[in-house]
Amino acid sequence: MSDDEVYEVSHILDEDYSIPNERVFLVRWLGYSANFDSWEPLEHLKDGAIEVVREWDRKKKQLQKRRTREEESNQDQGIQSTRTTKAVARGTGRKRGRGRGRGKGIGSSRVGPNVLSY
Repeated sequence: MSDDEVYEVSHILDEDYSIPNERVFLVRWLGYSANFDSWEPLEHLKDGAIEVVREWDRKKKQLQKRRTREEESNQDQGIQSTRTTKAVARGTGRKRGRGRGRGKGIGSSRVGPNVLSY
């Protein structure tokens, strides 16, 4: 890939938390299929792609709030969360690698040019 190639981000599918102090995202590229999804560190995402990251953060925060409210409601009713049950069944949890994977994207709205630049 040459330095002048620029690709546009469609949306973020997932985030890898395995590396402390580094944000790495599974990115779906605009106009490309899931076969071309790739894990990209935050520093590779430029210009309008930062808006997509902000959208990802906002929607992730909303989802966490909703889950917290549901868990509190379930505890009040004496119901164990299915998310907690699944985590216990898996043991220590799964580790996320940097390989290609398919996830469910949180939003795909575009605000300005979403650009990756090397």
